[in-house]
Amino acid sequence: MLDDITLLPFIQEKGWTLKSLGKRWGLSERQMSRLVSQVERKYMDAINGLPERIELKVARHPSGRLTLMTKKNDDRVFTDCKQEKLFGNKDEVEFYRHLAVYKKELEDHGLVVDVRKLDWLFIPSGSIENFDNIYCWLNRWVKNKTDDETLQASCESALRKAFDELGLVYDIEEYGSLSFDNLPFLCGSDGLAISEHFFITIPKLVKRLDDR
Repeated sequence: MLDDITLLPFIQEKGWTLKSLGKRWGLSERQMSRLVSQVERKYMDAINGLPERIELKVARHPSGRLTLMTKKNDDRVFTDCKQEKLFGNKDEVEFYRHLAVYKKELEDHGLVVDVRKLDWLFIPSGSIENFDNIYCWLNRWVKNKTDDETLQASCESALRKAFDELGLVYDIEEYGSLSFDNLPFLCGSDGLAISEHFFITIPKLVKRLDDR
């Protein structure tokens, strides 16, 4: 039985490089390296008979509703669990009771389950340049497609600048370029709420919604 597997030599035998493959697929060389590592790890887990892993996170909406989010090893991002009582549930006791049952069901199927709380970070409107433009984009007040795309790019640039000033480091390798397509958020009159799992670095001064 093999003790290790490395895919890079097989790629190089074909005359390819991680950089050239990444360019073809729209990925950076670092993202390609991570992708290869994930495939290698999954292959070795299968050889060694290791169980599949799944990560669960609990997201609390500012309204108080709880939603379970799931992510397997080969998934890039967390997705909402649509099971009844685990999506948008305002009854915390009922939610965690169903979460315990769901977790046991996964473990009974041989999965390794990791459950973590997911916090929302608060990005105040005052830290985002031309914050009202985000409202404009969300409500599609700009009907022309070209102008709408220009407005979106402007808003994304302002949010990127706000992150830099707050010391937040967005995980571009895991979630792709910082764009509204890759970064879901909640918008209020006083600012934005963004899940903390999108960031590599979160300074202590950045507030969570529960801190406000």
